[in-house]
Amino acid sequence: MSDRNRWGAAIVGWQASWWVGVFAGAVVLIVGMLIRDNASYFRTQLRAIALVVATAAISGLVAFGLSFLALDRAGSDPLILYGNLIQDSVALRRAGMIHNFTYLGGLLGVLLACTYNVRVFLAASQVSTFRKEIRA
Repeated sequence: MSDRNRWGAAIVGWQASWWVGVFAGAVVLIVGMLIRDNASYFRTQLRAIALVVATAAISGLVAFGLSFLALDRAGSDPLILYGNLIQDSVALRRAGMIHNFTYLGGLLGVLLACTYNVRVFLAASQVSTFRKEIRA
């Protein structure tokens, strides 16, 4: 595959998936608004977004490995899309598997990040309640 084709695939991938980052960021940051302290909010949200990115990346790498186990060239049928014969149908199927797993990993990452935000909020609430009890 030429560099031109790789850059083209990268651009198509970006155009197809940028909206997931907007969705994930909006959900995670809105749930994070439970956290009242500005410094804690910023630090917690950086960790939460890193959790989403890491989960999506790890799921993509897992899919990459699984795609070599699940898909083989020997049992692959020719693939025709929009009237065009795909030259390497196994590579296309592997790319599709990685694509789908990464979306699932992003969704799992959003759920984990929201859980993390709620846990930080609950831990801070318990500390503030404990401080109020000590003062009384």
